[in-house]
Formats: sequence, C-alpha cells, structure tokens
Amino acid sequence: MIRKSSCIFVLTLVVLALVAAVGSIDNNRMIAGNNGVSDNEIVTDMDDMVKYDISIESVKQDKVSGTLSGGETGTSENVSETPTEPVTQAPTEPATEPATEPVTEAPTEPVTEPETAAPVNWKYVYVGDSRTKGLKAALEKYGRITGKETFICEIGEGYDFLMANMANIRSVCDSSTVLIIGLGINDMKYRYNEYIAAINNMAATMDCQIYFMLVNPVNEAEEAADGKFHITNADIDTFNARMLSGLGPSVHIIDTNSYLKNVIVNYTTMDGLHYTDETYIIVYDYMQNFIPHS
Repeated sequence: MIRKSSCIFVLTLVVLALVAAVGSIDNNRMIAGNNGVSDNEIVTDMDDMVKYDISIESVKQDKVSGTLSGGETGTSENVSETPTEPVTQAPTEPATEPATEPVTEAPTEPVTEPETAAPVNWKYVYVGDSRTKGLKAALEKYGRITGKETFICEIGEGYDFLMANMANIRSVCDSSTVLIIGLGINDMKYRYNEYIAAINNMAATMDCQIYFMLVNPVNEAEEAADGKFHITNADIDTFNARMLSGLGPSVHIIDTNSYLKNVIVNYTTMDGLHYTDETYIIVYDYMQNFIPHS
C-alpha cells in the first residue's frame, strides 16, 4: 500500500511539472515572439527543463526508496533479508524419576480377641459361730436368701469347729465357690496362729475363692450391763492385726470391723456381742462390695 501511494504521488508531481512546463513554454513563445527569440532556442530550453524535471523525479524516487527501505512499516524490493537459520533447541533427555523400591508392609499377624471366660454361677459358703447364725436369721427374715448360700456355723465355736468340719467344707466348695470364714471371737487370745496356718493351707489346696472376715467390734457398755460377755475391742484389734499380718496374699480380707466403728458408728446390738437384724443386714450389704457376683 505504501509503494502504490508513493507512485501515485510521484506521478502527480510529474504531471504538475509537465503542466507547469507547458505553460512556461507557451509563455516563452509569447515572450520570444515578442522579443525575437527563435523556436529552436525555446526547444532547447524545454529539453533542459525536462532533463531537470527527470533529475528531480529521480531524486524523489531515491528518497522514497530510501524511506521505504529504512522505515519500520515497509521494505524495498531491492532489500534482501539475511536468511536466518531455524532455531533448533538442544535435545533434552526425558526426565527420569529415580527408581524407588516398592514399599512392602510388614506382615501383620491377625488380631485375635482374648477369650472371655464364661460367666461363673457363683455360690457362697459361710463358716462361722453364733454371729454367722445371726446373719443367716436376718437374711431369712428380710427375704435375702437366694438359694446359693450354704451356712456351716454353730454357737460358741472357733478353731476346733473349723477343723472338725474341714472335710464337709471342702466337699461343698469348688472353683465357683466363695468361701467366707467368720471365726475368732470365742478363742482369739490363744488360737490365732492355728487359724493362720489352717486358712493359709486351705487357700493353697482348695480351688475356691477364700475370704476372711475380720472379727467385728463389740459394745462394751452393753456387755457390762448384760453381764454375759467380757470381750474388749482392744483384744479384737490385736487378733485382727495378727491375722492381717499372717494370712497370705491368696486370702482376701473383708474389713467390716472398721466399717462398723468408723462409718456406721451407731450400730445396734442385743447384748453387746450379738447384733440386731438391722446391723447384720448392714454387715451383709457391705460384704457384697468385696466378693464376686454372677
């Protein structure tokens, strides 16, 4: 588009120059006619003007050509671009990730749930003296007997009674038996070593759960008023301390003595030694916190 416009512009200038030249020739002729100038001279002058116009045109063309060749928007036909070699990128090696060894998880052993023992249908054997007989009577009175209880007890008995009934005790006890021994109130001052040896032997040779219930306290004032018994709480505490020290770890302890003295406090008795039914029930309910249940 630029070259075409330039050509038109140049041609326009040429035409204008020719028109001007023709007009000048006519004028010269008129002047020459008036001044006596010959036609040959006029022709010579016109040739010179044409030459002059042609030289001007060539200069203009050179300028236009230079503008086009050096400008930003066009190029001359005579200008040849230097051939450029295609840019070739250096070949790149495909990226390879470092080889990783497959992760193998350590074999896990199957989780096995621990076997749960079948529930035990517990039964209860009580061995004791007159206080154990009083406990049995209170349970019967209040309808607390479940049919799982066996009572081996007698009034005024102690260590000798335990040994005399050993075969019977062993026969009714098995792995589902809770054996509760409540003896000592009648012979605590001189049979404690024998109690310790016998009960430890039972724990070592029997398959049942063995519990020893510490001797419970007395109301000394009521004992003195009744006049039948003269057992002191000091003697009871000494016996209990000896039993706690001598019995082995396989023998479980039920400390109802401390519970009655320190928690219940105002427990009731019939004669200072034997309890009322209400106190026996308190003792029984507290025992349940220590023994197993079905």
